[in-house]
Amino acid sequence: MKERDKLRKIKIGFKLRFNYDQEGLLGPTGYKILDLIIRGKSLTKVSQSLGLSYRFVWGYINKIEKRCGMPIVKKRRGSSGGTYIMPCGLVVYYLYDQLSSLIDRVVRSCNSLIEECPLRDTLIVSRDKIFGLLDIPYDLEESSYIVIPPVANSYHENIILKPKILKKRAIGEKIITTVAIFEDTTLKEGKIRVNPIAIGIYKK
Repeated sequence: MKERDKLRKIKIGFKLRFNYDQEGLLGPTGYKILDLIIRGKSLTKVSQSLGLSYRFVWGYINKIEKRCGMPIVKKRRGSSGGTYIMPCGLVVYYLYDQLSSLIDRVVRSCNSLIEECPLRDTLIVSRDKIFGLLDIPYDLEESSYIVIPPVANSYHENIILKPKILKKRAIGEKIITTVAIFEDTTLKEGKIRVNPIAIGIYKK
């Protein structure tokens, strides 16, 4: 399996949980319960929608109320019945909702970074040629040269190359330039594993 395919299997996830005085207060299940109550669902409908028992749903609400010391929901009186959410419940719900949305955007961005992670970092020296593709975390111009310093290659000398720019893409706020290298060389045969961050850029 190629390195890029392996990286694509890495997925970042999260579970947001509110605590009150170091005790669990609200997690994904509680958020779904409050969400359905806000949408006008009775506790019976909430339990059916989530595949939970009525007793579990009511016990979950009671747990939240006991730990924060304030009512979260209130049952309606009269023939219509039903349940409505109290101000404290609304505050907890909307705070959870906003934080969850914010973290979700960050997670999607991070997963995108993994998906597009630059992996082209190897050059080949063979038959008096040096060649390969590199992903360089800079916005290169056609007149740019790259310098691979001794600390970034196995030949213990500066390697100066004139790259051919193939494409550019944005990852977050960075521009990644994919370049092709194909030049004559006097270096002995082998592979050069390049640290892209250590590459120097200059113009002649």
